[in-house]
Amino acid sequence: GFQTGDQGLGHYVLSVADVDAALAFYTKALGFQLADVIDWTIGDGLSVTLYLLYCNGRHHSFAFAKLPGSKRLHHFMLQANG
Repeated sequence: GFQTGDQGLGHYVLSVADVDAALAFYTKALGFQLADVIDWTIGDGLSVTLYLLYCNGRHHSFAFAKLPGSKRLHHFMLQANG
């Protein structure tokens, strides 16, 4: 399963305007690696392509997609001991 360990940050997802530019920036400038590309149908036939990236031993720590609406933080997941 998905584990965050002591870091506390699970992952975050951004909505971007240009997926090619985002992929180039995060992989070439920041050194992230591409983990997966997922084509996903949401709700009433809205199709998006989700790019999942990693910078550590986890499957992914960051993802982005071109989503309807403005560029923004879509969501983030934090780990907390409960």
